[in-house]
This record gives sequence, structure tokens and C-alpha cells, in this order.
Amino acid sequence: METNLPAVQPGELFVMNATATSQGIRPERLISREIGYIGEFVESKTRLDMRIFSDLVTNGIFWSGATSTFVNLMSAEYQGFEATIKQSFNENSELTINFAHELASSNGPALAAAGYGTFRSAAPWTNDALSASIPKNSGSLLYSHRLNDALIFSASYYQQGMMQPFDRGATDVQMMQKRTDMRLAHPFRIRGESKGELALVIQNLFNRGYTEYVANNLFNRRGYVTLTLKW
Repeated sequence: METNLPAVQPGELFVMNATATSQGIRPERLISREIGYIGEFVESKTRLDMRIFSDLVTNGIFWSGATSTFVNLMSAEYQGFEATIKQSFNENSELTINFAHELASSNGPALAAAGYGTFRSAAPWTNDALSASIPKNSGSLLYSHRLNDALIFSASYYQQGMMQPFDRGATDVQMMQKRTDMRLAHPFRIRGESKGELALVIQNLFNRGYTEYVANNLFNRRGYVTLTLKW
């Protein structure tokens, strides 16, 4: 907790910090490798963007409750695949598909065994807290269609695999999330270059109750109206 107090010199603040100075901290190091491909298929009106990646983090910095300092002891590896496909049916309709598959591993189990409580896993399926905090699979669909000059309709679907938030207990495990949103927009022109848009948005259309981060943070169905003006 930080507290700002009036300082002796005008215009300065004295900030009390409960964290002791951490000696010998080294910069974190990231080695990132990836192979990507972008393809444009004119005849089928399709665009493909994909990549395979591998990221290695060393000298990872985290808080040690035992010494009340930050330490450089974490290492982690992230590997995965991401792809986006965009399909245009005509000048008024378009579909975008996103998919990601990611695996993570770390020396968290060894750190937990050494007494670093930050890395104790609450997930029942793995003893690696970092690995559990990343959903293996996630994806989305977005369909957009211009009904006429006055109305644009879009619908989206999101799905995310099970995960355990890194710093939460087992009761806050996030099961697979599925959500559908809908948007109906009315673009309009005011005068000259001035224009605007009135939109109705409904999130979680089918009211699939799911939690975000903590078990009592329930994301239920909600709707709202937005007005955007540009001039």
C-alpha cells in the first residue's frame, strides 16, 4: 500500500513503499521464435493469417513473501498456434474465424517445493500454476452483414477453455466459457463530413452464466445502447 504525503520541497511527493530494495535483480530475458504465413486468395475472397510460436522466458521476476523482496528465479516456455481466416461472401457480408492453441510450462512446481507459495497450484489437473492459468484452446466467430444503407447486423461467438487464475484458489477455477453477442447498428450522416452511429448491443445473448476471475463475478446477459458522433 502506498501513501502520498506532503514533501519538504514544494511540488514533490514522498511515497512510502513497503517493499524492501531488491538487490541484484537482473532484467528478464525473452527469446521468441515464430513462423508465420499470410495468404490472399482472390478468387475465393479468403484471407489466411497464421503463425506457430515458441517463447522462452528466463530470469522471471516475482515477489518472494519469505524475503519480502523481488527475485529472479522463474523460467517459463510458451508454445502454440494461432490462425485467423477472413471470408468475404460479397460486398455486404463477411465472416472472421479465430483460433488459438497454446501450451505453457514453467519451473513453478520446483519453486513451490522450495517454499515459494506464489507458485502453489490450486488446479486439480496440474501442479504447474502457470500452465493452469492459460486456456489451451480459444476461438471466436464474427459475422457481419449490411442489411441496407441504414442497418448493419453483426453476431459473434466466443469460446475459451478451462483455466485456473494464477493467484486465486480452487473455488475460482474458470470452466469453459461460451458466449454469444449481437449488435445492430444504424449509421447516419449529419451534415457535410459529420456522421454518427446508433447501436444496440446485447452481450451473452443466451445467458450462459460464467465467471470471470473470481467465482462470484458472474457475467450474465446484458444490453446497452451506444451513440457515436464524428465531426
